Amino acid sequence: MRRVCVGLLCWVGGLAAEPPPSEAEWSERWAKDAVAAEAWLREPGEQAAEPTEWAAWAGFLAERASDADARGHFELELGLAQRALSLAERIESDQLAARARNGIGLAQWGLGDYPAAVASFSPALETFAAHEDWTWAAGAASNLGAVFHDSGERDLAVEYYQRALDYDRLGESPPAYVAETLGNLAVVWFDLGDAARAEELEREALAMRIEAEDTVGQAMSYNNLGDRALRSGDVAGARRHIEEAVALASEADNAYLQAGLQMMLAAVQARGGELAEARRNYEGAMAAFVEVGAVAERASFAGTFGEALAAVPGQEAWALEVLSDSVAELEAQGRRDTLEEKYGQLIELHRRLGQDEQAWTAAAKREAYRREWNEERMRQRAQFLNVLFAVEKKDRELERLELAEAQAAAEAARARALRNGWAGAAAVVLVVGLMVAWRYVSVRRANRQIEAANRELAQANADKDTFMGIATHDLKAPLAVVRFGLGMLRDQWGPRLDEGGRTLLADSERAAGRSVEMINAFLDAQLGRQGGEKTRLRPAEVVARVVTDVMPVAAAKGVVVEQEVAAAEEIVTDALRLERVLSNVVHNAVKFCREGGLVEIAASSDAAGWTLRVRDEGAGFGQAQASGAANAVGHQTGLRFSMQLAATLGGRLEVGNRTDRSGAEVRLSLPKLPANQRVEA
Repeated sequence: MRRVCVGLLCWVGGLAAEPPPSEAEWSERWAKDAVAAEAWLREPGEQAAEPTEWAAWAGFLAERASDADARGHFELELGLAQRALSLAERIESDQLAARARNGIGLAQWGLGDYPAAVASFSPALETFAAHEDWTWAAGAASNLGAVFHDSGERDLAVEYYQRALDYDRLGESPPAYVAETLGNLAVVWFDLGDAARAEELEREALAMRIEAEDTVGQAMSYNNLGDRALRSGDVAGARRHIEEAVALASEADNAYLQAGLQMMLAAVQARGGELAEARRNYEGAMAAFVEVGAVAERASFAGTFGEALAAVPGQEAWALEVLSDSVAELEAQGRRDTLEEKYGQLIELHRRLGQDEQAWTAAAKREAYRREWNEERMRQRAQFLNVLFAVEKKDRELERLELAEAQAAAEAARARALRNGWAGAAAVVLVVGLMVAWRYVSVRRANRQIEAANRELAQANADKDTFMGIATHDLKAPLAVVRFGLGMLRDQWGPRLDEGGRTLLADSERAAGRSVEMINAFLDAQLGRQGGEKTRLRPAEVVARVVTDVMPVAAAKGVVVEQEVAAAEEIVTDALRLERVLSNVVHNAVKFCREGGLVEIAASSDAAGWTLRVRDEGAGFGQAQASGAANAVGHQTGLRFSMQLAATLGGRLEVGNRTDRSGAEVRLSLPKLPANQRVEA
C-alpha cells in the first residue's frame, strides 16, 4: 500500500486510490490527450524562469508526479519529482524539498530500487517530524514500512508502520489513513505468524472504515480477512468475507480492486469445488488486470489462485499450468523474493503428477533463486543500515548544535545577570545550565552509541550465521550428486577396474561421506547455539527439500520414497530446525531400508497439532536404539540430537517399530501455536 501526499493533503494509493485534484490547465491537457500531457511535462522548457514562481512550479510538478504514481508511470514520476526537488533546493525550502524526496522515494520503490527508496524516504521523514508536519511524516513512515516489508525486513516494517500510526494520531489524521496503517501492520504480523494479532488489527481497521463510510477501504479489509481465512483452510469464512468485499467494490469505481477481488473469488470457488465458476472468474480477472494495465500484479494474484487450486484433489495439472505462467511472469519481473516459494509449489505438483525429471529441474532453479535472493537481501540490508546510520549521525550533529545553543543561552543569562549586578547568580546559572545541557547531550550520545554498537554486532553475527548456513546448505546438494555419481560408477564399472582403481573409488566415496558428515555436524552446532526464529511455513515444502536431498542415496539403493503431505497445510515453527530433524529421520530411513524397499512419509493434523510419520522397510529398532542409548547403532545416527531439536520446537520425536515388525517408524509431533501466542521474529 502506497501513501502519496499532495499539497496539504494525503491520499492512499494502490487499491484505494482516488486521483488527486489538479490545476485547470493540467486537467484540460490530460482530458484532451494523456500522451501529449505527459510529453508536455517531460519538457524542461515549460518550467517558469522567474525565481518568484519556482515555489509554485515545484508544488505543481510534485502534484503531477503524484498523478504519474497513481497511473504506475514511475519513470515519469521520478523525473518530475527530481525537477521539483531541484526547484525546492534553489529557494532553500526544506519542507518542499522533503515532499519532493517523498515523491522520488515512491518512484524508486515502484521501480524496485528499495535501498534508493529508503535513502529518499528517510531524510524526508526526519524533516517532516522536525517541523511537526505529522500528516506528511506519517505518509513517509508508512512508505518506509512498506518498502522494508517488500524487501523482507519485517522487524523494520513493524517499527516504521508503528511510527506512521503514532504520527497519524498526533496529527489527528483522517480515519482512512489510520485504518490504512492498521491494515498494513496486520499484514506484517500475519507474515510473522501472529494470526491473532493480525485479526485484531484488521478488525480495528474495518471498524474505522465502516464509521468513515470508506467503501473501498472496507472492501480491502474484507479481502484481507478472506485471504487469511483461505490460507488457514476456513473456506466458508473466506467465502463470506470475499463476497462482502465484492459487493462493496461494485459500488466503487476502482477496476483494479474489482479485478483482484474477482481473482480471490475464483480461489474460494476452486477450494469449494465450484470449478466451472472458478475458471470463469479466473479468466475474467486475468483479462481485467491487462485492461487496467496491472500486468505486474496479475502474476501475484494468479499465484494465489494456483496455490488454492493445488489444494483441490485432481486439479494438479490445472494448478501446475497456472503456477507455471505465474512463475514465468515473476521471473520476467525479477521478483526473486517470491520465486523460491512458488518453485516449492511447482516441485510438489510435479511430484504428485509423477514428473520426477521436471521436479528435479524446478528444485535446481529454486536453489539458484534462493541463493540469489539471500545474497540480494544481504546487500540490501547493508545499504539499509548505511542509510539508517547516516540518519543517526545527523541526529548526533543536531545534538551538538543543541548543546551549542544551550551554552549560548546560558552565556546570555550570565550576561544579563552581570548587567543587573548579580555576579554570583550569573555564575550559578552558567554552571548549572552547562551541567544540565552537557549531561543531557552526553547521555543521549552514549545511549545512541551503545544502541548502534549493539545493532552492528547483532547484525554482523546474524549475517555471519546466515552466510554460513547458506554456504553449508548449498554444499550439500553438489556433494549428494557426487556421492550418487560415485555409487553409480562403483556399481557399473567397479568390476572392470583394477585394484588401484577400486581403492581410489572407495577412498573418494569415504571422503565425500566425511564431507557430508562434517557439514551436518556444523549445522547441528549452529542449531544448538542459535535461538531460532519461528515463522509461518508449509511443511510440505520442507519435506520436498529433504526428499530432494536424499534422492541420490535412495536411487543408488533402488529405494522408493513416497510422501503424502498436504500442500496447503501451515504451521508456525523454526524452519531450519524442522528441516534438520526431518533430514536426519528421512536419511536414516533410506540408509537402513532394504534394497528395493519403500520409505513412506505421511502427515496429518488435528486440533492438538501436526504429526509426521516416516516408515521404512528395514531391520527396525532394537531396545537400545528406541531408548536413544549412546552406544546404539543403526538408526542412532543423529537421533539424540534430533530429539533435542524437536523438544526446542515444543514437540516430541518418538521412535519405534511398525506393528507388523516389517521396519521402523518415527513420529514427529509439533503443537499448533495458541491463538494468543506471539511469534518472535
